[in-house]
Amino acid sequence: MGEVGFPTRVLSLACGGLYTYAAPLAAEGTAAGQVQSSHLRHLYHVEKLSRSSKVYGVIADPVRHSISPAVHNRAFRARRVDAVYLPFRVPPISLGTSFTSPKASPWRFQCHYSS
Repeated sequence: MGEVGFPTRVLSLACGGLYTYAAPLAAEGTAAGQVQSSHLRHLYHVEKLSRSSKVYGVIADPVRHSISPAVHNRAFRARRVDAVYLPFRVPPISLGTSFTSPKASPWRFQCHYSS
């Protein structure tokens, strides 16, 4: 699944999924880059997300290095905002087809690409 599928791990429960899959410990997991269960609970607060939660994110390629999710999700929790901030890996070549109209999209992003 890796970086591209990571948001589905966080949003699965909020979108009506019965469960999401995560590695129990940092050193464990069945695939490289698998998210840790503690990361889902403590940084993304998956158990508190719902269909009404707002979803924000950072778009980059690669995106794993971004500290934006940690900063924003802690701020959301501190202010009791029902929202989550996710890393979205979108290759530059796919960026144009990822969004037809930013105003029509339910997503809110920061783009981090350098030319």
